[in-house]
Amino acid sequence: MLVYKIKKVYYKLMSKIHQKKYLPKYYKNKERLKDLKVYKKEKEIFINTPYTDIEKLSESYRHLLSVFYYDQNKYYQDEFILKNYAQIAPFKTLNATIEHGPYLGDDYAWENDINNEAKAIITFSKYREEVLKRHTGKDIIPIGPYIHYAQSYLSEEEKKKEKKRLGKNLLVFPTHCTHWNIPEFDTRYFISEIEKLKKDFDSVRVCMYWKDIEKKMHLPYINAGYECVTAGFMFSSFFFSRLKNIIELSDLTVGNSIGTNVGYSIFFNKPYYHINMPVKQTYDPKISTIDEEQRQMILRSCNTGLNNIKKLEDLFSSYTDKITEEQREKIDYYWGTSLVKTPEELAEILDKYLF
Repeated sequence: MLVYKIKKVYYKLMSKIHQKKYLPKYYKNKERLKDLKVYKKEKEIFINTPYTDIEKLSESYRHLLSVFYYDQNKYYQDEFILKNYAQIAPFKTLNATIEHGPYLGDDYAWENDINNEAKAIITFSKYREEVLKRHTGKDIIPIGPYIHYAQSYLSEEEKKKEKKRLGKNLLVFPTHCTHWNIPEFDTRYFISEIEKLKKDFDSVRVCMYWKDIEKKMHLPYINAGYECVTAGFMFSSFFFSRLKNIIELSDLTVGNSIGTNVGYSIFFNKPYYHINMPVKQTYDPKISTIDEEQRQMILRSCNTGLNNIKKLEDLFSSYTDKITEEQREKIDYYWGTSLVKTPEELAEILDKYLF
């Protein structure tokens, strides 16, 4: 405990030194100086902008306060969040990659995580550890849902006030776009299913992904009278902080595909209900950089996990306000909900992989 307190003081001191005295050493060009200003602007926006201002929160604000050696660590600012939680100075860099999500393919590993000089791969669960060990000799570190490590920027008082406004809340997660794909499904049917559930709740919120908002895919939900919210842009340092608050304020979540939101909902003790319906993924014609190798990677990711996805869809296909023991066990298996670390534990783990 004493060692942790000393590290905490050191972290605060070095952060100040880094931002002032040694700024030119780590931000050697105008672009990185600009990024520091963007971070401050983003922080101001987050504090002053409600989650319902989805267009503003989805703007492409970049944040490079931490130096990320591996590109995948910048998605949702995973590296920044983990180092901040463990009180590790922001100019320290992880010599490890962070898996993008709890992939459900029994033999799938992303080439970008395997084919590099990183010493380790950080992931969600023991399940993913077993899969990755079949592909690499790197250290594999399961730490549970990354959202656990994000700070909550709503105080307890603010959450109480917002919960009073919302009452019993139904939170909807439509299948969202990815970098390459656009989902196609019958939005009218999806809304009709939400309407059947609506009578049991005081409010309905629809959590929209930033790319879906850019494509105006939120408009049918606005027209249906629902409140739309967002966790913000994919490189935002506050993406997980917003998502954490949004889920915490709900009473039940619903969706039409199995994504990270399912595990996060159960982790925060919110029942999840899956609406079974056809969802087709098509390539975004505006993305011209995708090549055949990337196409095959996406297909492998989808195809190798189809059986596991189907099992989870069936497991959550009954509408109930209770979480079953089987549901908790399955989510723990894939998301590693029992593996989350304290700040001291995470700091001890990451300390071996800093440079």
